[in-house]
Amino acid sequence: MKLRMLTGIIIAGGKSSRVGEDKGLKTFKGKKMVEYPLQLLTHLCDEILISSNNINYGQFGYPVIPDSVADIGPAGGLYSALLHTHNDYNIVLSCDMPFIKPGLLELLLNVKEDYAIIIPFTEYSGYEPLCALYHIDVLPVLEKSIQTGDYKLQNLITKVPSKSILLDNSYHFFSKDLFRNFNFLKDFEI
Repeated sequence: MKLRMLTGIIIAGGKSSRVGEDKGLKTFKGKKMVEYPLQLLTHLCDEILISSNNINYGQFGYPVIPDSVADIGPAGGLYSALLHTHNDYNIVLSCDMPFIKPGLLELLLNVKEDYAIIIPFTEYSGYEPLCALYHIDVLPVLEKSIQTGDYKLQNLITKVPSKSILLDNSYHFFSKDLFRNFNFLKDFEI
């Protein structure tokens, strides 16, 4: 069942320099990497945006949002997508983490309350800003961070009302690979 008033943002704008090609369009277990977050988000969101400078993502039928501020990493992708969202709440997923489970997204959505960011973390990977829920209220704070050269999304959680959720074995969807991201060709061979 789709929730109203929720935008899914897929961050697919990385340079993929260690992989040698756009990893979001690379195949893993029979699907393009970007199809993993798309599959999760189409069931939840009434709007989906793909943050990328690569127009080839248009083949999936969703708006492709280029970076309005170049070469600053995921902060630029998130900022650009938030400029185009039509909803207050935005669930953000990276295109290179194929092991995210629906239960995690449901958990993030059930905690909304009055937080600008709801972000999971684990003892294995720390905070994961590219699998988090962002309220549109973060936009001016993110813009100011970008203007001052602070491009780390982890720093954003200290600047707005945020809630972190510690994930561990008590959650049925948990695994050590939950936030595993693919950065090397060998990652695609597992």
